[in-house]
Amino acid sequence: KNRIGSSRMQQISEALEQPVSWFFDEQQNGHAAEADIVTRMVTAPGGMRLAESYLALKHNTDRHVVANVAHALAQHG
Repeated sequence: KNRIGSSRMQQISEALEQPVSWFFDEQQNGHAAEADIVTRMVTAPGGMRLAESYLALKHNTDRHVVANVAHALAQHG
């Protein structure tokens, strides 16, 4: 349930432009909670597609719109 394969972890780390160790070394980066939420997002159904699409957006204003839409949907769901 809470496991992902090494090849999937590699894909996630590449999409996030972070080394795989970023997910595990909380003393070094201090972002364990952030890594947990990112892992939960990209392993959720459609999460990886959303992350890849979000990162493919060229303008920060477009990313802001996507984040606002997702937030609004989450508030009503």
